[in-house]
Amino acid sequence: MAHLGRTAAGRLGRRLGALIAAAALGCLLLAGCAGANDSSQFVGTWDLQWGQSSSGNENLSAENVSAMRQLGLDAYLNLDGSGTLSLVTFDEVKRGDWKATGDAAANATVEGQSATIALTGDTLQLKQKDTVLVFAKGDPKESSLDSGASSDAGREPEGDEGGGLSEMVVRGALLDKPVTLVDDDLLTFIVNGTGADKLGDPGFNLQITNNSATSIDVWVKDPFTVDGASVRVYLFETLAPGQTATAFMQFDTEDVGSTNPSALKNVEGTVLVDDDADCTIGTYGFAY
Repeated sequence: MAHLGRTAAGRLGRRLGALIAAAALGCLLLAGCAGANDSSQFVGTWDLQWGQSSSGNENLSAENVSAMRQLGLDAYLNLDGSGTLSLVTFDEVKRGDWKATGDAAANATVEGQSATIALTGDTLQLKQKDTVLVFAKGDPKESSLDSGASSDAGREPEGDEGGGLSEMVVRGALLDKPVTLVDDDLLTFIVNGTGADKLGDPGFNLQITNNSATSIDVWVKDPFTVDGASVRVYLFETLAPGQTATAFMQFDTEDVGSTNPSALKNVEGTVLVDDDADCTIGTYGFAY
C-alpha cells in the first residue's frame, strides 16, 4: 500500500509524546461557575486538531495531525460520563480522570499529571503547564488501545526488555537463532523474528537497545534493496538511555510483491541513529 512516510510519522508521534509528557506539574485550577456544573457538554470523543508548547519546539500543526491520520494513526480524547478519560496518541493510550468545575471548565489528571480542560466555542483545550492540545468533537470511537483489548492472543507477551513479537505483527514467529547486526557503545540491533503487519507488509521483528547515555531515534534511510530491487522500508523507534524495545521493520508489500516474509532475501540498506536534537550520530549498514 502507499504510505506518506513512517519516518515522518515517527517524528510526529514523538513530538506529540513530548507535548503530553510534560515535567511534573502542580495542581492547576480553573474557577467554576456558580450553581450546578453541566458535565454533559464534555462527555464523548474529541479528535485532536493541533497542539503547541510555549517553547515552540514541539508544536503539532493541523497538517501534521492530518498526515498521521492518512497513515491510519489517530489521536483523540475520550471523556466518559463516569469521570474517567483516555488520551489516545497515535500508538499509545494515557489514562486518567476528570471532573467539571464549571459549565465550560474541568480539572483532569493524565497518567497522574494534573491538567485543565476548557471549552471554547466548539473546541476543547487540554492544558498541562505550557502545553495545549486542541480538540474538536468527533464521532464516538474506542480503539483496541483505548479499551485495553488485544488481538494478540496466543502471542508471546512483550515486556519492557523486548524479546517477544512486536504488537504490530499480526502473524509471525521468532527465530530459533536471532541475528545480531550491530552491537557497540551506541546501539545493539538484533533481528529475532519475521512476520507481517495488518497492512500486509512483511518485515523483521527487532530487538533494539540504546547503549548510550542520551535518548535516541532509530530509523531507516529508504529505499532498501531486496534481491536487487528497490523497496520502501518503514522503521522509527525512540529509546531512552539504556532502554531495550521490540520493533518491527516493515517492507512495503507493493514493492516486495508479496506479504510473505520469506520474500525478504538479500536485504541491504542503512539504519540511522539520531540524538534528541535530531542530529545523526550513527550510521549502520543493514545486510540480512
